[in-house]
Amino acid sequence: MGNMQLKKNAGYAEFRGPVVMVIMGGMGIGPENVLAVGDSENDICLLEAAGRSVALRPETEEVRDAAKCVVW
Repeated sequence: MGNMQLKKNAGYAEFRGPVVMVIMGGMGIGPENVLAVGDSENDICLLEAAGRSVALRPETEEVRDAAKCVVW
């Protein structure tokens, strides 16, 4: 299966985490095999759902706290 990407849409930000969890369940993979990358508050639930997460130049402290790794 090819790469999957969720398009940035602030109106649906709260669904990113749950959608990734549904995809993981459907594909039979655990969160430890998922990498999420984000930078803003609309990425927080996605960063929290993934087993590995990176905040790239995070906009807020909440984004930094949600990610397991921060890159400046």
